[in-house]
Amino acid sequence: MTEARMDARVDAMLRRLEVPAAPDDAFIQASVADLLPRVRRARAQDASRFGRLLRDLRRAAGAAWRPAGARRVAVVAMTLLLVALLIVLLAIFVGSHQRVPPPFGPAANGVIAYDVNGHVVIANLDGSNPRQVTFDAGLQQDPAFSRDGTRLAWRQFDPKGAPETADAVLADADGSHPITIARAVKELSHVAWSPDGRFVAFSGSINGGPGSGWIAPSDGSSPPVAFTSMSGAWDPVWSPDGERLAIGTDRGLYVINRDGTNPWRVNHNDYTEIGSRGEIAEWSPDGTMLLFTAITGDGNSDFEQEVYVVALDGSPETLVSRSAKRGRDASWSPEGTRIAYMHNGHGFGPIPYIADPRGNVLRGFPGAFGWYQPIWSPDGTKIVVTDDQPDNLEGGPAVRVILDVNGHSPPIVLPAAAPTPDQLPDWAATWQRLALP
Repeated sequence: MTEARMDARVDAMLRRLEVPAAPDDAFIQASVADLLPRVRRARAQDASRFGRLLRDLRRAAGAAWRPAGARRVAVVAMTLLLVALLIVLLAIFVGSHQRVPPPFGPAANGVIAYDVNGHVVIANLDGSNPRQVTFDAGLQQDPAFSRDGTRLAWRQFDPKGAPETADAVLADADGSHPITIARAVKELSHVAWSPDGRFVAFSGSINGGPGSGWIAPSDGSSPPVAFTSMSGAWDPVWSPDGERLAIGTDRGLYVINRDGTNPWRVNHNDYTEIGSRGEIAEWSPDGTMLLFTAITGDGNSDFEQEVYVVALDGSPETLVSRSAKRGRDASWSPEGTRIAYMHNGHGFGPIPYIADPRGNVLRGFPGAFGWYQPIWSPDGTKIVVTDDQPDNLEGGPAVRVILDVNGHSPPIVLPAAAPTPDQLPDWAATWQRLALP
């Protein structure tokens, strides 16, 4: 039958059936209303690789009911699709888990967190895009990133509470989802993250009890547990392996197991006081040495304050600050080959020095700064220091200054104003550590 004769017969049949040439409007609207949701679902499904794979799997499964020859092809196709699905699921799983750096050693630079007027602020490495992340009443001070860069801790001072008490607060890296792991801790120290981020340690008095060192799970699942009650215990700092802590006491600098066993004093000389504004001591990245500040003398005009390194092999401490008379607040570079500390200057304030562990000065920075601990960037190229503007005879708000260790870039100035001058935080800032590319 020719195509023309077929068209004629179909036309004659439609006339006999009285079927209209144009579809009814109601039929069109009903059909579209039924079809559109299916189209939307199909488009949403095809927007992801996972959805497209599910569609193809259903098609292959339908093909399995075809004749035997076609069924074998469908089985092979389904097997290949299942393998592809597993690969995609693995990629999705791995991609959804942020790569994190090892807890010690060099890392990539993330954001920088610091506090301004009693609130925590996060900014880019160059100081751009500052955004406040805490908004509670009172002071939020001394933020500290976890070693993997995913979370943040700070001290929260309640304006209605006793001035010497504070809460220990933990949150996500952007300040969201805060949880309080200890409330109204008298003389709360800085909150120190364990290397794996699962615990934090701090010192202070809880519920009116004696001062102690405390360890608490960072998810808030259980209350803090005391690991030492040595007299004057303060400011614990985790070892790189997470098995020990350094802690200050009335008798000196101690290292103690995390379960409170085997405390032993690591300093050999006697000092009037050990510790700096930043922390009691700093572990070297390889866990073999401690860096600390100590004072000798009676605290009057004849006192001396110096930076020391002590190895944990029983050998005596070594002077790092080279008889500066006033050297303090030291910190290790990420790779452990350099030390930054504040050295007595010539004028209104101290000068940041970079030295090796034997005390050989590698670089000094001109200017006048404050007696606050310098903090290294994760990649070891910069330090951030507090400038309380001692050379400004008329006073003025404090600032933080990011200095290029090699002098390649000009200083970057960040705000650091506090509600009152005596409320400047001990830490200049904290850097977020990211995995190296």
